[in-house]
Amino acid sequence: MREERLVFTALRSRNYDEVVRFYRDIIGVPLLEEDHPPDGVHSEYSWHNSYLHFAIFKCAPDQEPTRVELSFSTNDLEAVHAKAVAAGVPVERAPSQRSWGFSADYLDPDGNPVGVTEMSRST
Repeated sequence: MREERLVFTALRSRNYDEVVRFYRDIIGVPLLEEDHPPDGVHSEYSWHNSYLHFAIFKCAPDQEPTRVELSFSTNDLEAVHAKAVAAGVPVERAPSQRSWGFSADYLDPDGNPVGVTEMSRST
C-alpha cells in the first residue's frame, strides 16, 4: 500500500549561518555542509528510519526567506532550553507539560516558530 507523507523540507534563509547554528547547535540536528549542483552550498541531514530530508539554503538576493512552523523531538528538553537561553534565542513558550509531551517553543533566526518536545516525559 502506498503511503503519502512528507519526505523533504527546506528552508531558504537570509541568515544562513545563524540558522544553521540554531538547528545544529541548539536543536541538535547533525547538519552536514554539502555543495552540489544546482543547489550550491547548503546544509542538510536525512533521517533514514522513516525517511525525511531537511535542508537549509541561502536565499537568492530577490528571494524571501521560507516561512514555516517546524517541530522537533528531543530526549532532553532541559538541555535544549538551556542552550537556547544561553544563545539568546527568543523563547515563545518556556518548557511545560502539554497533552503530547513536555514542550517549548522558540523562534529561529529568520523568525520561524520552532517547537521542541520531549515526548517520553509525562507528569
